[in-house]
Amino acid sequence: MENQRAASASPAGIEELRRRLDKDPRDFRARFSLAGQLMDAGQTQEAITQFEILLKQDPRQHLARYFLAACYAETGQLDKAQAELRRVIKARPDYAPAHHLMGKSLMLQGRLDEAVEEFRTAVAHDQSPQKAVSYVYMGEALIAQGKLAEARTAWEEAAKLIPQDVSLQVNLGALLLDLGEYDESIAHSRQALTLDGGRADALYNIGMAYIRQNRPQDAIEPLLQAAALRPDDVDTRNTLGGVYASLGDIEKAQNTWHDVLAISPHDPVALFNLGLERARAHDFEKAVELWSDVVQHHPQHLQAVYNLGVAYLQLGRPQDALPYWESLSRLDVRNPNVFLYLGETLGLLHRYGEAEKALRKAAELGPEDARVFFDLGVLAAVRGRTGETARRWEKAVAHDPELRTASGSAMLSLLAPPVWERLLKETRAASVVRSVQARLSR
Repeated sequence: MENQRAASASPAGIEELRRRLDKDPRDFRARFSLAGQLMDAGQTQEAITQFEILLKQDPRQHLARYFLAACYAETGQLDKAQAELRRVIKARPDYAPAHHLMGKSLMLQGRLDEAVEEFRTAVAHDQSPQKAVSYVYMGEALIAQGKLAEARTAWEEAAKLIPQDVSLQVNLGALLLDLGEYDESIAHSRQALTLDGGRADALYNIGMAYIRQNRPQDAIEPLLQAAALRPDDVDTRNTLGGVYASLGDIEKAQNTWHDVLAISPHDPVALFNLGLERARAHDFEKAVELWSDVVQHHPQHLQAVYNLGVAYLQLGRPQDALPYWESLSRLDVRNPNVFLYLGETLGLLHRYGEAEKALRKAAELGPEDARVFFDLGVLAAVRGRTGETARRWEKAVAHDPELRTASGSAMLSLLAPPVWERLLKETRAASVVRSVQARLSR
């Protein structure tokens, strides 16, 4: 009985079995066959009823109990399924399908450690090629736990048993990518393509492996093939655009990202990258337009928010930059650059007390940043605290002797000629001030 299941369900077959049971309600084989055909026909609740009747007649029928558990699992009654499976396993500890089904139900409850152990038990007792399925599920549970190396072992065992499984080869290729095993990832992805040349995901894996091996030129062809197979897949096209950009082919990169926007007009990756290219070309107005679209449709895209703040400062519009830095100061509270730019923005708006508070926070988070100390020196200068300016700038020079980072400060515009003159009149500060002037003028 263990290896028997009813033939494929048919209305006529179900009715015939019902007639047999009308004549003899204790016909075990007829009821077992009826319950199986009801399962196959998707009439799971009635199948449950039939299996329950069977088990009242003979509680020792562990196969009927296993199928009852399967019905419970299918209808989301996982606790009931597990209770029945425990009884099966107690009677037959070596019954691999029960351990496999127990593992699946535990996965659905997020009990991943227990699920993995059940799959391990299943493969230990299963001598058939079907154990590959348990290895696959085991790998999925291990990946969900972040145990990628163990998942790899499980999936490699599965691939030995079912090397013709295309999806397994593709997924193993993707997993090996995450593990940094790029040549092996390519090998499994190529195996998938040997079995099915139309697998765009296998081509994508190969392209990504080449990218991570710093072989962008080799990545182009598989990514182009993947894009041709999946013309609406924006991820592949965004990646391809990035490859072109890394090779310096900005025209092709931009054209590729525009292709993405033709498919998905508000795609954040394409918009963000196009904004970067416009900013590199000093077209900050267009960059602002593109990044504003990103933030409008993806308000949690913090890098776009950050870049908008920088772009508005580049355009000399600190009042427009301020809301972005204020927002980031609440969302990205450990980033010293956020508080650096917030301080510079407030300084440009002549809100010096708030600017100093923000810059002190930046100094606390990034105590080696010369630009922070330079900016604090500028604030002190415009507020007439010449001695403090000298101390701050000495510290800035100590961290960055050429003041390369300070030369990009938005607060340089606050150092008007009268401020420099006042600083140079202070004898104790004059030498430091002249030194800083010389460095900034290089």
